[in-house]
Amino acid sequence: STDIGDIKYMLVNDNAEAGIVLKLHDNGVDAGELSEAMEKMLKDTAAYQHYKEGTKELFGQFDIRNFAENYYTQY
Repeated sequence: STDIGDIKYMLVNDNAEAGIVLKLHDNGVDAGELSEAMEKMLKDTAAYQHYKEGTKELFGQFDIRNFAENYYTQY
């Protein structure tokens, strides 16, 4: 995905990564960087497994119970 808004926080935290975050250049993505990221996901099985495992942890932060608990803790 791209580094726009809070997308990077959905894909990466201190403990896990669930994908590759691409920097924006002049409001667009560098085609070479995108191609490299896609190739990495397709051909680098170790990296793919790393991101796949990261999704399990990162997905939990979007559970409604976690949202509610964090909301009540903050407010």
